[in-house]
Amino acid sequence: MQDDDATRRLERLERVRALAGSVLHAGRRAVTPELRGRRGHSTIISSATYSPWAVDQRFREVVEQIRANTLLDEMRLHELWQLAGQVGGLSGDAIEVGCWRGGAGCLAAGRIAASLVLIRAGRQTHRQGQR
Repeated sequence: MQDDDATRRLERLERVRALAGSVLHAGRRAVTPELRGRRGHSTIISSATYSPWAVDQRFREVVEQIRANTLLDEMRLHELWQLAGQVGGLSGDAIEVGCWRGGAGCLAAGRIAASLVLIRAGRQTHRQGQR
């Protein structure tokens, strides 16, 4: 019986979230002519509660610097931030092909550069430790 109640609450929450997304998107369409008549666009309201971008201090600092130069939300910027950190230690070049004002590219470049500095510092420390 308790499982049925929990399931009904979750289903009701899902309907409310979908309705809220539709209402918000209708407002966006009203003020953004480019969205009118486009079926492939919607406003998504996530049910996820984990928000690592809210507590990552270095990420927060960089986002404040690029905020005016990107249209991406923090969730997508943090994903790019994490991916850029993962490739920072690989050999070769990295490229981010974006649009508008280049904020996401600046975010990725900053993260990759920081990863390289940490990796180089780590290698130097390791090599010095072997002497």
